[in-house]
Amino acid sequence: MARRSKTSLENDIERSRWEEKWENIPKLVEQLSSRTTTESSIDALKNLLMNESRLEIYLRNNPLGTTCAAEAKVQLKEVVSNLTKLVSQDKLQKSDKTQEALFLLCKAHFVMEDFHSCVKYCNQGGADDIFIDSQSKRKSKLVADGFAHKAMALEQLQSMGELSVSDDDIIACYECAGDIVLWLTTDHISTTRTTGSSQIMSLGQTLEVAIQRAPVLLIKNGKMTQGINRFRHLLRVIESKATMNLRKGLAKQLAQVLLRGICEQSYERPLHILHNSPMISSTTSVRSVSKATGETKASINIIACKHASFPLKPQMYTGDSLFFPQNETEEILILLLLEEAMVLKDAELSQGPEKAALRRKTVADSESVYDLLTVALVRRAQYGVLAECLDRGMKVAFEEFHLWFQFALALISAGKHHRALLVLRQCHQLRPEDSSVCLYAAKLCFNNLHMIDEGIAFAKKVVALGDEKELSSRGYLALGIGYSLKAGEACLRGERQQFQKRAIEALQRAHNLDPDDSEVLFHLSLCQAHMRQITKALKNVRNAVKMDMNQSFFLHLLALVLSSQKKFVEALEVCDAALMEFPEDFSLLVTKVKLEQTCVGGDQALITCKKLLETWKLVYDSDLSRPSVELQRAGSGLLDKVITDTRSLKQIPLTEIGSDKDSMDGASSIAASVRLEQALSDEAASASIKLSVPAVLALQAKLWLSIAEVFISMEKDAEANACVQEAHLIFPLSPDVFFQRGRIFEMKESFADAKNCFENAIAINPTHVQSIQHLGSLYHKTGNLVMAEKVLREAINIDPTAFEAWHLLGVVLEAQNEHEAASECLMTAIDLEATRPILPFTIIPRFL
Repeated sequence: MARRSKTSLENDIERSRWEEKWENIPKLVEQLSSRTTTESSIDALKNLLMNESRLEIYLRNNPLGTTCAAEAKVQLKEVVSNLTKLVSQDKLQKSDKTQEALFLLCKAHFVMEDFHSCVKYCNQGGADDIFIDSQSKRKSKLVADGFAHKAMALEQLQSMGELSVSDDDIIACYECAGDIVLWLTTDHISTTRTTGSSQIMSLGQTLEVAIQRAPVLLIKNGKMTQGINRFRHLLRVIESKATMNLRKGLAKQLAQVLLRGICEQSYERPLHILHNSPMISSTTSVRSVSKATGETKASINIIACKHASFPLKPQMYTGDSLFFPQNETEEILILLLLEEAMVLKDAELSQGPEKAALRRKTVADSESVYDLLTVALVRRAQYGVLAECLDRGMKVAFEEFHLWFQFALALISAGKHHRALLVLRQCHQLRPEDSSVCLYAAKLCFNNLHMIDEGIAFAKKVVALGDEKELSSRGYLALGIGYSLKAGEACLRGERQQFQKRAIEALQRAHNLDPDDSEVLFHLSLCQAHMRQITKALKNVRNAVKMDMNQSFFLHLLALVLSSQKKFVEALEVCDAALMEFPEDFSLLVTKVKLEQTCVGGDQALITCKKLLETWKLVYDSDLSRPSVELQRAGSGLLDKVITDTRSLKQIPLTEIGSDKDSMDGASSIAASVRLEQALSDEAASASIKLSVPAVLALQAKLWLSIAEVFISMEKDAEANACVQEAHLIFPLSPDVFFQRGRIFEMKESFADAKNCFENAIAINPTHVQSIQHLGSLYHKTGNLVMAEKVLREAINIDPTAFEAWHLLGVVLEAQNEHEAASECLMTAIDLEATRPILPFTIIPRFL
C-alpha cells in the first residue's frame, strides 16, 4: 500500500525535530487535528511529541557527564511515565512511532543510570524491522542515539561485573550508531546542495563518542588491524561541517595509535580497494538475523549484521587521485598535518576576554598536534620540517611558553642558531624564572654563536635565581665556561688571569652545589690546567673520569695533564685505553702520535699516522662519495695510494707518488680559508656533531700536517714536504700549511723562504703563536735582535705559557746585554717547560 504524503504541518514538525528547535514543538502540536495530519491517533502523537521535546530540552541543558541520576529521575519522572504508557498500551498504533518512543525511553533511562532498562528498551525497539528513511531523518538519528546509549549502558554494566555482556556486542552497537549517523551527514550534504539550505546538522556528544569509541575498543581488545582500518574508514567519509571537529579527533587518535602501537614491521598499508558505497536515499529495511535464545541480549536486530554487510554506508572519497601512504611515517605525517590544518583554520586569535575559552581550546589543540609532530619528525631527524611546522603555529602562540620553547628547540636542532636565540629571548620574557631557558641560550652563545658576553649574561641570570634552585650548579658551570672563553680571547695578561680566576671560582661554586657532576669537575680541571695548577687539575680530572668514563674529552685531558708531568708512558696508556672506546676520535689519535714520537720514536708514530688516514677514510669517505665542488680540492689522491700500500709510511716513497700540482684557484682566498678553519674548529671538536664537507676536508689537511711534523722531527724534509703539499692542495690558505712549510725551509736553512711562509701564516691568522715565535727565531738567527724581541714579546702576549718564546726572548735579551731581564725570561721558560703538555690544553674544547 502506498504511503500517504505528509501535510505541511507535519513537515514543519519534522523539520523542527530534525533541526532540534524544541521550543517550536508545543505551538506546532497545538495545531494538530484530523485535518492537519495523516496520523490516526492524534492524542498519542501529541503526547509523544511533547514528551520528546521535554526530554531533549533537559538533555540539552544537562550534557552527557554532567547529569545527576537522582535529579534526572525527578525531572524526567513524568516524561518516562507518559512514554511508557504510550508503549505499553500501544496507543501510537504504528510501529515506527512506537520504535521512536522506545528509543526515547532508552535515552531517558541511561540518563537516570538505569542501564538494564536502557538496554531492554533498545532491544525492544530493534526487535522488529527498523526502517531508515531519508525522509524521516529524525527517526534515523533516534535509532543511532538509541544504539549509542545502549553501547554505553553495556559498558557500564560490564564495569559493574555483568559477565553476560560481551565486547563484540558493545562494538557492534557503536559501529551501528556510527554508520547511521555518518550516512545521515553525507545524505544531509546532498540535501543541502539540492535545497540550498544552510542548516548544519548537529551530531551531539553521544554520537561523537559512539563514532570514536568503536575503533578504540577494537584496539583495546587486541584487534589492532581492525581498529586502524575502522579509523581509516571513518576518515574517508566525505567531510561535512558537522564532522569537522570529529575528523580532527579521529586523525589525532589514529596518529597516536600508529606512533605508539605500530612498528615498521607490523605496519599494514591502507588498501586501494575500499570502493564507495552508494548513498541510500530510499527507505531501507534492516532485518533481524539473530537467533532467539530467550535472553534479553539475544533480541539484537541491527547489531547482528556484520560491518562488511551493513546496508547503510556513507559516501566516501574515491578516485584515482587519492594518495595512499607507503609506510607508517607517511600516514602519521598526513594525519597530523591534516589535523594541524584544521586547528589553524578554526584558530581563535582574538585576545578579548569573551573569547578566552575558545582561545584556550585553540592553544590546547595546537600544543597537542605539535607535540605529536615533534615525536614523529624527531624519530626521522627531520628537524627542519619540524621548525617549519612550528613556525606556522606561531600565530596561535601569543604568550604561550610551551609552543615558543618547542620552536626554539626545533630551531636549535635544525642548526638555525641565530633565530633560535631570538626565540629563546622571547621564552625568557614569558617565563623569566625558568632557568633552563637561560641555560639553552647560554649554550647557544658559547657553542655556536661565539657571543660570549651575552652567554655570560644569561648564565648570571641563572645564578641570580638562587643557589637553592635545581639548575643553579649548571648556571655556575655556564658562567665558568664563559669566563674561561673570555680569558682565551683577552689581549692583556692581567685581564686574562683575572678571567681565569673568575672561571675557577664559578666552577668551584658549581662543584660545591653539585659534587657529583663530572662535567663541572672536567671544566674545573681544564681551567686549572690552563693556569698550570697541574696537581689540582690531575686530582679533579681523575675524579671526573671515575664518575663518567664514557667521555673522550675527560680521558684526553687526563692524558695531557699526565704528559705535563712528564709521565709520557702513563699518558700513552690512557690514550690507548681511550682509543679502545673511541677509535674514531682524531684528537686522541693525534695526541697518541705525539706521545709515541716522544716515548718510542718516529717509526712507531708513523704507524699510528697511517691508522689516522685509514680511520679518516673509513669514517668520512661515504660522505664525500657524491660529486661536489669541494671534492675538486680533495688532494692528489695520495691518501688512497698510502692506504692501499701495505708498507708503513716510513717505507712508502711519498715524494714519488705525491703531486707537485698547485691548488685550485677557487680555493685561493682568505675568506675560504677562514670558513674552513671555522668549520673545523666549531664542528670537529664535538664527536656528536656530523661534520660538513668543508670541515671533513679541513680535518684531512690537519692529519697530513701532523704526519709532516713527524717527518720534520725525523729530519726527512722531502717526505714532510710531500705531506705539506697534499695538505696545501686541500686547504691552500691554512696558516698551519704555511707554518709547516716554513719549518721545512728553516730546516734547509732557506731563511728568506721560511720568513715568507711564517709571515703568510701570521697574515692569515694574527694569533698563530708558533709562526710568530719561529719568525722571532729567524730574526735572531739573522742578527735582527730588535725585531726578534718585538716579535717574541707579541707571541708571549698572545700565549703567556709559550715556553719556547720565553726562552728565545731570554737569549735575545742576553745578546743585547740585558742580563737581568734575560735571566727572568729564562727562569720563566724553565718553569713553564716543567708543566708543558705534549700538546696545548687549548685542543680540548670548552663546550657547555
